[in-house]
Amino acid sequence: SLIHDVGHSSWGHGLEPMCSLLPFAQHDFRFDKIRLFQYLQDDLNPLSMAIDQIPNVDRKRLLEFFRDPQNLKDKFVFLNDLIDSEADLDRIDYLNRDAYHTYGPVGTIDEKSLIKNITFVPTKIGTVGKTGYKMAYLPEAAQVVHILLETRDAMYSRVYESDSKIIFEEMLCHAVFAFYKGYALDEHDLEQILRLTDGDLVVLIHLFGRDYEKEMVRTILCGETDFLVQSYKISLEPNNDAFEKKVFLLASQLKVTGFEEKV
Repeated sequence: SLIHDVGHSSWGHGLEPMCSLLPFAQHDFRFDKIRLFQYLQDDLNPLSMAIDQIPNVDRKRLLEFFRDPQNLKDKFVFLNDLIDSEADLDRIDYLNRDAYHTYGPVGTIDEKSLIKNITFVPTKIGTVGKTGYKMAYLPEAAQVVHILLETRDAMYSRVYESDSKIIFEEMLCHAVFAFYKGYALDEHDLEQILRLTDGDLVVLIHLFGRDYEKEMVRTILCGETDFLVQSYKISLEPNNDAFEKKVFLLASQLKVTGFEEKV
């Protein structure tokens, strides 16, 4: 779980929609997962070299977790649940931290109690019906699990999936896409942009972006949620059925088309 966040692009998962433009998009849009897989495949990558120095840690086994977790065998499915599941160690950590720094403690999660009461149970995995082992908790941890789920629901509704957060991520994607198109960059350039830290991405756009991108990033940093992405001329008078239908069709088109049409 310590390497769980290593592969994130700038601004957490906010730029993951941009991954649809990358060459590996047909495999998985989870940029962090793909990058971790790339890092762990490379023997000379600093992350791989560091992991190889840790006793009793098998880097090839870690590769299996990120390559195809659905086909893990036996108890390794259980280990994958520890790293990437609805109640993984990373989630337990950030829920406590984020709840404290946003709305105050929604419910203090007792990590030690959860870890102490972790177990695994046999279960059918995949469509072929093979047996694997999934992570579970002993009855003694029922109250702590309840607090975990309660905190998770509260944080997702208040923060992670709030209207403001979704708006900011959409604006960020527009700004990065406009920068990407404005300089006629290719998919490999875009991948390097997505590898930047939050601060480096902001500085890049501030120094080299056009007024459109600069103003959008400034709006995000100021906590404002209103920004004109594009204007459209409609040659019909408002307040009639034809006008409403045309606006509805335009909105529908923008929902299903890519960033290029939006920008």
